[in-house]
Amino acid sequence: MLKSIGFRNSGALDLSGKGVEIGLVVVIILIIILAIAVVIGVSRNEDGSPLETPKEARVKCLKCGEEWMIDSDEMGNFMRESRDRAGGRSMGGDCPKCQAKGTVYIMIKCPKCGTYYMPKKATDPLGAATGEARDVCPKCGTDYVKWFVEQHRRK
Repeated sequence: MLKSIGFRNSGALDLSGKGVEIGLVVVIILIIILAIAVVIGVSRNEDGSPLETPKEARVKCLKCGEEWMIDSDEMGNFMRESRDRAGGRSMGGDCPKCQAKGTVYIMIKCPKCGTYYMPKKATDPLGAATGEARDVCPKCGTDYVKWFVEQHRRK
């Protein structure tokens, strides 16, 4: 019926041609290039140098209060295990000291004064999820997210 009306071969509504296929491929390639450029841009410091992967992190058990350092290998395993157990969501790891399950979290190191403190996703998960609770250094008052955004804003 569309062919008898003239829509099929008019060119205006014919989306089955090679030109459309080539156009879609070009658009997809441009989107991929843009995404790569964004990832590279975000993973750089203010001076253009690549962000460094931390060599170690401080963790704390919410049940027994123990704190200790873990290296980058342990950090990868810790994060993988906690995500696997939580079905893809981030949650705490298991404490080797008191044997509690899901109570160990990676602490935040204040970028200004170097104080370690627990992230709000660990101490106030509901507040962190709703945005009401912010990761703010208890010693100097630096808001971690605001600091990070300011440091990595394009100038």
